[in-house]
Amino acid sequence: MEDKVLDMLVFPILKVIANLPYNITTPILAKLLPLKNSIRSLVIMVQHEVAKRMTAIPGSKDYGSLSVFIHYHAKAEYAFKVNRTCFYPQPKVDSAIVKLTVREPPQISNREKCLALIRSAFEQRRKMLRGTWGKEYGSDQVTKSLKELGLNPQARPEELSLGEFIALFESLDDS
Repeated sequence: MEDKVLDMLVFPILKVIANLPYNITTPILAKLLPLKNSIRSLVIMVQHEVAKRMTAIPGSKDYGSLSVFIHYHAKAEYAFKVNRTCFYPQPKVDSAIVKLTVREPPQISNREKCLALIRSAFEQRRKMLRGTWGKEYGSDQVTKSLKELGLNPQARPEELSLGEFIALFESLDDS
């Protein structure tokens, strides 16, 4: 409790409002979102397609490693679309407003390794997890862990929620 009070005294609680440059949106978010002790929320305008990926849910075509990374750090809400005709000169793409409410991320025994494995799984998103994570843990072990967690043993990355990815990682990393 004292640490939280100290953090609040040392770091101001910020709200970020920005129109992020489309070509560097992800690197900016990768730097800002881990600053949970300093930033409370972000209201950002990004390329419409990126906004859809940021707020996507498991099973949707837009769900990917960016979705999982955003969900790890924040609650993401799609606010509204901003048509390209609202700007002069008119860009080639539509934009959207997204609100990210930063939160304490779930605990993971090895955060960097888990997030790296999730990213690698989405690099081959049509492959089953037992294939992509099988290189690290063995295909049979991945299948066994998926079954033990009540998940489809033929699951592909876009089918798992953040919580299911973490549970699978912890199950495999302990074995």
